[in-house]
Amino acid sequence: MAITIFTPITPKTQLTYFNKYNNAQFESSAIWAGLASFAPDDTRFIGGVQLSLIIQEGKIVMVEIK
Repeated sequence: MAITIFTPITPKTQLTYFNKYNNAQFESSAIWAGLASFAPDDTRFIGGVQLSLIIQEGKIVMVEIK
């Protein structure tokens, strides 16, 4: 038996600006976003950012949604 979950169609919203030059969140090299967890009030999330896949360097960031 298959279960189908319907989700509403919503427009995509850019939440981070790691790749946008001259933005405070800009990183000067390639990065990869990992898993994220949203706060119960949906005003922010905490997520992992992988800086190097070779040496497994990364950091955890909190992004506030305005």
